[in-house]
Amino acid sequence: MKKILCFIVAIFSVAFAGYSQNQINQSNKTAPLTLTIKSDKQLYKEGEPIVIALVLKNISDEKISVFIRYLKMGPYPLTKDGGSCILMNSKNERIEVGKVPVQDKALAKSDYIISNPNESHEFQFILNDFVLKGLKPDVYTIKYSNTGHDYYYDEPPTLMKKVEYPWLGTVVSNQISISVVSKEDLTALQKAWQYFLNALKSGDQSKIKTFTTDKGYQLLVQHFKVYIDTLGDDFGEQFKQLGSRWSNYPAVRWWWITQTYANGSIGPNIKESGIDFLKVNGEWKFDHFSPGE
Repeated sequence: MKKILCFIVAIFSVAFAGYSQNQINQSNKTAPLTLTIKSDKQLYKEGEPIVIALVLKNISDEKISVFIRYLKMGPYPLTKDGGSCILMNSKNERIEVGKVPVQDKALAKSDYIISNPNESHEFQFILNDFVLKGLKPDVYTIKYSNTGHDYYYDEPPTLMKKVEYPWLGTVVSNQISISVVSKEDLTALQKAWQYFLNALKSGDQSKIKTFTTDKGYQLLVQHFKVYIDTLGDDFGEQFKQLGSRWSNYPAVRWWWITQTYANGSIGPNIKESGIDFLKVNGEWKFDHFSPGE
């Protein structure tokens, strides 16, 4: 009798070990879905709608029932499970995202879609609508996640049913960054850029120094180093030419603006020049540029 019991225990031990190993292997498999997050642009004025798009793609060879409630409705609140949207500020602090529903409805069949192999599904939401305390001027990073389920309830929710082609894993998106700037800072920065351009076009080196940091001015001088032997310390004509050329381009494309730093570019896309401004004693000054031509 003891031998029989030992034999049964051994069989169950092997079966359980096999089951556990199978679960581990399943969890380590590459997810059959990808989730891509993107914004409609990188820089936003404070209060301007931030449109976030989520693209879910089935990269497997099989049909999958995808849970989409928080893709089509927008992010759910920060909970012990982590929430569906990870929004961080420049201090690496997590910002609470999501609206608490009046009544969290039971899962319904409409919370799922069946995704065919290589099929993509796009969803959009306005991030501002889900950040209850608002987005203050700062640089933010955003990442999204979506976790699968395998059941739903009939209406009224009395009988639980299993979905076809279930997948219970979690797919995590790429990470993107956006910048939110105050209208006052953006206006002041645009004015500082115009003042700087006017100074360049004047060729007056003392005036140019008024709108640049020491580093910024030296970088401009280094840009004309090919002329140093023939021009000495007088770069007035070269400053004029650079100012005129930059003035002929459309407005600066600002990418990042914080309380003390701004980064943008100017010129044609294939030869654009990168520019940096720093706020010094409350005023924006030209600090750096990467020539693109």
